Amino acid sequence: MPAPRTARRLGAAALVAAVSWGGAVAVAPAAHAAPAAGTLVLIGGGISPGEPTSDAILTRVIDEARPHAMEAGRDTPVVAIVSAGSPPAPNATEASDGDAYDNASANGLYYGAWFEALGAETLLVPVDQHPGEDYPGDDYSRDRAGDAALAQAIASGADAVYLGGGDQARYVRALMDCAAAAHEAFTACTDTPVLAALRGVVDGGGVVAGSSAGLAIQQGGDMITGGEPYDSWRDGTTPGVFDDDRLSHIPAGGFGFFTEGLVDSHFARRDRQPRIARLALDLGRPVAYGVEEYTALVVDRTSRTGSVIGDLGVSVLDVSGAAFDGEATADGIDASYLTPGSTIDFASGELVLAGSPRTAPGTGAKPARHQDLWGSYSCEGGIDGTLRLSQGLVASSADRASGDTCDAPGELPRFRTTVSRTAATSWNDTGGFAHLSTTFSPIPDLEVRVSANGASPGERPRVEEGEAVTYRITVVNSGETALDGFEVATDGPGLDAANRPEAPAGELQPGESFALDVSGDTSLVELDVAVTARALDRQHRVIGAEIGSGDRNGAATASAGIVVIPSQGEPAGPEEPSDPEAPAGPDRPATPAAPAELPATGSAAPLGGALLAGILLAAAGALLARRTARGGRA
Repeated sequence: MPAPRTARRLGAAALVAAVSWGGAVAVAPAAHAAPAAGTLVLIGGGISPGEPTSDAILTRVIDEARPHAMEAGRDTPVVAIVSAGSPPAPNATEASDGDAYDNASANGLYYGAWFEALGAETLLVPVDQHPGEDYPGDDYSRDRAGDAALAQAIASGADAVYLGGGDQARYVRALMDCAAAAHEAFTACTDTPVLAALRGVVDGGGVVAGSSAGLAIQQGGDMITGGEPYDSWRDGTTPGVFDDDRLSHIPAGGFGFFTEGLVDSHFARRDRQPRIARLALDLGRPVAYGVEEYTALVVDRTSRTGSVIGDLGVSVLDVSGAAFDGEATADGIDASYLTPGSTIDFASGELVLAGSPRTAPGTGAKPARHQDLWGSYSCEGGIDGTLRLSQGLVASSADRASGDTCDAPGELPRFRTTVSRTAATSWNDTGGFAHLSTTFSPIPDLEVRVSANGASPGERPRVEEGEAVTYRITVVNSGETALDGFEVATDGPGLDAANRPEAPAGELQPGESFALDVSGDTSLVELDVAVTARALDRQHRVIGAEIGSGDRNGAATASAGIVVIPSQGEPAGPEEPSDPEAPAGPDRPATPAAPAELPATGSAAPLGGALLAGILLAAAGALLARRTARGGRA
């Protein structure tokens, strides 16, 4: 970090008088138009002084503020530093050290020094969420939010506002006056004089930038206040602020600088797609935006356009056309990822990917199914799971891919994220894509078992050649969603069309099964079965969730076979009784005399038996050879 330089901290005694101021694709346009002036720089987090991309983003903030400064007659832009998202300082030592401590006072110095190192002047806004003093001489206080002189200094002296990180709920407590509500689920809030002054900077053509919580607080209504991905998708949102993993929001929202949709930070790195999607679906908000770390979305509120700068990208989730069953299944969420250089027109919803987008599939392999796609603390499956799945799909030759949530006792039921290519899908070489269809659902699954002649699946019963064989196919819904639209494909030697079974119509609920029989003789030495189906949501609508292992186009497969043994032939009938009294004659020859007993080494009888055994053995060998050629197993 650069050595701190002294920022201007404006005390009440130094201020006077109050003031009053009044390749393109598309997503759904925002429901509310933004104010007609000013620029926003929405930073996803992770930035730090001296890191090249971080410095470049804050330099962009300063550059965007220059026209405002020039109109005010200033050669150097002045940035008002607001750090009320951080906790109040507990003592003077920690308040005065911006290098070592994380609190509102220290962070004011930290951000102030950074902007000054990049060539701006700064004005510290000494407001935090606690009224009064936290220690003797504490200059940061909730009381300062009503300071008319401080508000006047901001209104007349700032060209840009920077909102530091921390917790967006602290910004609400520090700078907004809200009607009391349980769990801070505020529905009615107004600006304090200092917030009104900050708003006046951007409404007057200046700039507001913020990182992490400083991004989130710029949201209009329904500002997100917390939630882990799994809990968010499973349980939906609760109004208020909570110290746990539930999805939550403040209905009255944040400062309302950005009104083009919901917005979230640290986005794909923390797999926040399911949490912002669930918030949008629960609250009927059509579009949500997620900004990555070391990345910013620069918004021109006059033209209602945005551009992406930095290292990574901005996600756009359009839920306006999605089918949501109100519980845990949403199908048809339109997902895009805008890499640096990409642009968006908020008025029309038009997205333009950077580079040279293509629409044809790639040539890579289909992404393997991730078993902790949302990066659970229980499984520690890594970061960026949902984003990497989507990027892997567009660059592959596959049309669909999926990943599942962590298999842990505290995260049941498990959920599946399925991404599917559409006719409008496009992508570029830097990881960007537009118009992938995304489905979040409980995991649909299908199990197929095949048995022959009543044997257990996996066993190969012995059957005499020419005898009847019956294969039993059992299909089980082993997943968490209803299934329908079953198609059963069978294949085996000697199988004709008349023996190919048809699956029953109708839905199969989780845990239910049906059985089909395929009959033939021992020429059907083996039967291969593949079954496909469609997943349904709780409102009986077909969804795009991938079923089964994802192999063979999502089919569940199984096989069974038999061991063919030679036929033993018909048993011999009873001999005709002899009549010792009957005389020999032309119709009854005399019984020949028994041959003399021969030595065992050359007797006729043993020789005949060996010859018969050899014939049978040769026949069995020929049958085995025929069955081997057909793919049978002994």
